[in-house]
Amino acid sequence: MFARKKPASPPETSTPMSTPTPAPTDAPTDFLEAATTPLPEAAAPAETSTLTPAPAEAPEAAATPAPEPAPAAASAARAARPAAPAARPKPASFLAGNLALTGTLSGEGDVHLDAAFDGEIRVRDVTVGAGGRVKGMVTGRRIEVLGNVHGGLVADEVRVRANAEVDGDVTSGSFSLEAGARFEGRSTRKPR
Repeated sequence: MFARKKPASPPETSTPMSTPTPAPTDAPTDFLEAATTPLPEAAAPAETSTLTPAPAEAPEAAATPAPEPAPAAASAARAARPAAPAARPKPASFLAGNLALTGTLSGEGDVHLDAAFDGEIRVRDVTVGAGGRVKGMVTGRRIEVLGNVHGGLVADEVRVRANAEVDGDVTSGSFSLEAGARFEGRSTRKPR
């Protein structure tokens, strides 16, 4: 009979083991006859070894630069970042109604005047409030009158609101006079 050899230790890998197959012989077909008939040397089962290839090592990942984000992804990334706070417009300097000022007022800012002012005003934007009274020349980029002005106005844009009073010449690129306002003087177009 065939004797099987038992492996000394279990294999370390989980590959299926193959069983040796006997070579074909002219062996008798009767069971009893086969048991008593010795096998020829060539018919003895040969040990076969199964070679399993070593697992392929994964190639080391080459250091490749990360792809640049697409323009849409870049804009989405910018949108996700907190935006810098928008520059707030600087509030106008407010001169309250209980003041009486004399002199020259000049600067790059905006002024809201509800006080009495006697002199010259040269600022960017001027609002003469409902309680404001100005005697003198007012020069700026934009002038809005809700109170009383007795003097000249020179600006790119002049607006005289209802119930306001202007007694003087106006030189402007744009001049508007609301119904109910009182205007005495000449209006001329400001040269560009």
